[in-house]
Amino acid sequence: MTSSRNFTMIFILAEDSSLIKLALLGHGISHSLSPKLYREYLGSHIQYDLLDISNARQIPTIEQLRTSGYQGLNITSPWKRHFAELANEEAKMWGAVNCLKISTHSATATNTDASALRELVPALHKEKLAQVWVVLGDGVMARMALKILGEQGIQAANYARRKGDDFAQLKLMELHPGTETKIVINACGRGYQFTGKLDGTWVFWDFNYAHEFHKMHVPTICREYIDGLSLLETQAQHAVKFWELQE
Repeated sequence: MTSSRNFTMIFILAEDSSLIKLALLGHGISHSLSPKLYREYLGSHIQYDLLDISNARQIPTIEQLRTSGYQGLNITSPWKRHFAELANEEAKMWGAVNCLKISTHSATATNTDASALRELVPALHKEKLAQVWVVLGDGVMARMALKILGEQGIQAANYARRKGDDFAQLKLMELHPGTETKIVINACGRGYQFTGKLDGTWVFWDFNYAHEFHKMHVPTICREYIDGLSLLETQAQHAVKFWELQE
């Protein structure tokens, strides 16, 4: 009986000493589902913090993060370029990173946005057999989507406000008529609300998750609305593998 109690105590101490400390770096991230998601993947023995920072000068250095005990960092807008100099070979082409691994003597970064899209785009293309693809936006995520679509031999139209496209007057149904299946990817930030017109030939893939306006409005005007949660979940799976937190 005594032996059993001792074993239990040792087990609890071992669990406590194996605490994994992670965080999300970004701005305006109070809505983030990442803490919940990573606890589901890794268990209750993780601490997942939200580092909501509005000024680049306030972003902790690698040494400060290491001293604070962080082993991994997710990075979202507007700070995806901040640690770009630490990108591994696979991520260098993007000029932005969203996942940072910190060890005792080194730090390296990658982009699980890209690896997740390389998994999801072919699967969606095979499932929907879309003949037309459209990407909204011109940021890192939009450029990444266009590049990965191109890798799959898929040509896509791109509309962006910085290119002079008026999103309030963007008439996708007139620009891309026909009865075939079409997919529009919203790679714009959370502040953008799609108010255009679509019909039953369109699938709307939102890179944002839990976007309240889009969740309520977009399903009423198109064939299917795909929330960005699947992208977030795939990114998280790739991040856990990158951090080497699971076999």
